[in-house]
Amino acid sequence: MSIKRLAIEVVFLVVALFLALAVDEAWEDHENGVAANLALTRIHQELDGNRQLIKEENEQHKLELQRIQPVIVQLDSQSSIPEDFDPNLNLQISILRDTAWRSAQLTDVLKYLPYEQIQSLASVYSLQELYQSQMSQVFNYQGNVEFIQAEPEVQLRSAFQSLLKTYVIE
Repeated sequence: MSIKRLAIEVVFLVVALFLALAVDEAWEDHENGVAANLALTRIHQELDGNRQLIKEENEQHKLELQRIQPVIVQLDSQSSIPEDFDPNLNLQISILRDTAWRSAQLTDVLKYLPYEQIQSLASVYSLQELYQSQMSQVFNYQGNVEFIQAEPEVQLRSAFQSLLKTYVIE
């Protein structure tokens, strides 16, 4: 075998190897892009579902605020709650989902999305966490002994302030 022929075969072998690696990398990039797009679609679906839950809660909380606010104003001029007023709050809390977001993080698929997009998604999920935390605080406080033993006027003012904070976050 001549050295010239051996050199040509080595060159062809190296070119074929690089070509195979390029095809493999292109296929892997394609698969990662597909996975990233799927994750992004599922994240958007999850966020749309969460937005709908918060919208429904927001409407219900708005009605509660409108029901309570005149009584709070009346309490400022009088010292008692009207007898015909029902002081029980009608609060709604939903568990917001973050499964698609966590799955995208765990599978490391987020690294195939633009940084700005990841940053905005992280912000939305952080706001959802804040909202969920606020709602939990409202429920925990209303079950607290100090709240239960407080005067009805204090309970109502406190509940109104907590609901108002939640409404602003919504």
